[in-house]
Amino acid sequence: MIPIAALSVLCLAAVGTANDIPINSLQLFAISVVPKYFNWTSDEGRNDYDYEASLVNSPDLPPWIHYTYSKRTHRGYLYGVAPKDQKNFTLEIVALNKKTYETRTKVLEVVVSENESISKYQVQLKVNWNVEDMFDHNRTETLDEIFRKQIWKNATDLQLTFLAPAVELGARYPLKPGEEVGSILRLGSSTPFSNDLQGLEKELEPVMKKYTTCPFKQASFDRFFPGFQFDWCYFRLIEESYGLQQESARRDMSASIISGAGPVPERSEWRWSQPRKAALPTRSYRKEIFTSVFVPALLLLLLVGFLSAALCLHHAEDLISSGKRGTPLLMDNGGTNGVQMIQYAATSSSRGTLRSLSQTQPSCSPTLSDSQSINRSPKVAKDHSSNSYVRPNPPPYISPNNFGGTGMRADF
Repeated sequence: MIPIAALSVLCLAAVGTANDIPINSLQLFAISVVPKYFNWTSDEGRNDYDYEASLVNSPDLPPWIHYTYSKRTHRGYLYGVAPKDQKNFTLEIVALNKKTYETRTKVLEVVVSENESISKYQVQLKVNWNVEDMFDHNRTETLDEIFRKQIWKNATDLQLTFLAPAVELGARYPLKPGEEVGSILRLGSSTPFSNDLQGLEKELEPVMKKYTTCPFKQASFDRFFPGFQFDWCYFRLIEESYGLQQESARRDMSASIISGAGPVPERSEWRWSQPRKAALPTRSYRKEIFTSVFVPALLLLLLVGFLSAALCLHHAEDLISSGKRGTPLLMDNGGTNGVQMIQYAATSSSRGTLRSLSQTQPSCSPTLSDSQSINRSPKVAKDHSSNSYVRPNPPPYISPNNFGGTGMRADF
């Protein structure tokens, strides 16, 4: 039985020349990988090395072992939860110097011990730290101490039974690339849940029904976790019996036990197999096409129709207003044809008067009869119709030959 405080990261140097790594089944383990374990001297502040791990005589790791690299600590980490009844196995780590392209290998014998404590009761949490940050011994020890002393007091065999990035269980990546993704962990024990944990579940039940994620939620137990930030919508109390299932949510436990040292059987189920096309997930693009094509086209048609209606109404109003302004003139003169006829009659009358004056003999001075015949009042020309046209008197006409003296003067 190993408590959570014993999660302290296993280092390759701790096993000496034997290269044996002891782990327990059904409990999280982590193996740290650094350049000095390959007899390289390196500046710890630089990421000049790449690591790749696999089972011996195999191209990849089993589904329950995962690898991650921390740019903060400049270390690689192999971590996972060994299933029940797992036998010993061998790992091979290949290190690459990215400057010189030199490669070196390290072979590790992983010794699996049967876990004496079966974690039937588990508490699931989401913290704001990445997976590689959870391998800090101080953080895991602090978390263990808070649970054992404040929340789950009778759980003396508390241990980590699950650890995975939050994005692999449905969470979203943060908007800023530099922000932490967060991780989901499970703390397990053989002791039943305390009253405090059951009360916390009832407290969070309304929020968990309404939201899938709620980092803004403050729970009553936050006072016990200084420096920790939880997303309480991921809080779960899980009660399960262990057979060969659910030690890790990222694999099929019925096909995860691997054989011990020696050649790997051909039909070992953990090995990669080509997926069938029918089993691959499919995605329909109808919604995206409708949203990106038909919706903008419909909005464009509505806009064109609205603008066309507005322009037609505006043009009709202009025609009505211009028609109202031209109505009195048309009514007084009997329409456009009447106006043109009046203008033509006035022009013909003036031409006839000028022609008759040119045929008369000029005299030195106007006589009385001439002066009496001149009507200085405005003349009104009437046509046979009921319409009349009023025009003013033209200026008096003076002959150019008698300019400056007494000449003929006439009014039209």
